[in-house]
Amino acid sequence: MAASSLDEAVKRLGASIASHVQVDACAVLDILVHTYDQPENTPTDPAIHEMSSALRDVMTHFLRPHASMDESVLHKSGLTPRVVSSLLDSVARVQHAAKASVAAVPHLDRLDWRIDINVASSALDHIGQPSVVLRLQLSDGTIHTVALPLDKFHELRYNTAKILQEINQLERHPIMRLTVDGHTSL
Repeated sequence: MAASSLDEAVKRLGASIASHVQVDACAVLDILVHTYDQPENTPTDPAIHEMSSALRDVMTHFLRPHASMDESVLHKSGLTPRVVSSLLDSVARVQHAAKASVAAVPHLDRLDWRIDINVASSALDHIGQPSVVLRLQLSDGTIHTVALPLDKFHELRYNTAKILQEINQLERHPIMRLTVDGHTSL
């Protein structure tokens, strides 16, 4: 049963702690931190299950993308300072673990370019077609060098400009004005 608000989740946690004094909430919380991103397993002890479910609900409220860390709700709830500090520490640990485990795709850090032109010499009968040499440095440190004939470079430039124009058109579309909360912005 998921609580619909942070206040309800904290009240449910307080009731669970009060009714199951034999269960150490901080120990359950420590286990929950290590298994938070995994599917919820039902513990065999109903007291531990009830408490871990209540703790998971409270943590879920704090871990939402646009949630604020409103610690005053926890302090006003009557939870012991030990449980409150353990809960806040656990939320911070889960957030840190989530950020560390996100696999980032390397992005473009630097782009250098030059134009290579073969100048005619006695060994060459004609002047070669100029080429554009692109040197791409990615955020993971890898460097890729690409040599393009001038016509392929212009095709790449045209397609890139076309994609950027389509992205701008999409951003201006009314459906893109929706915010995360489901309210439209003006």
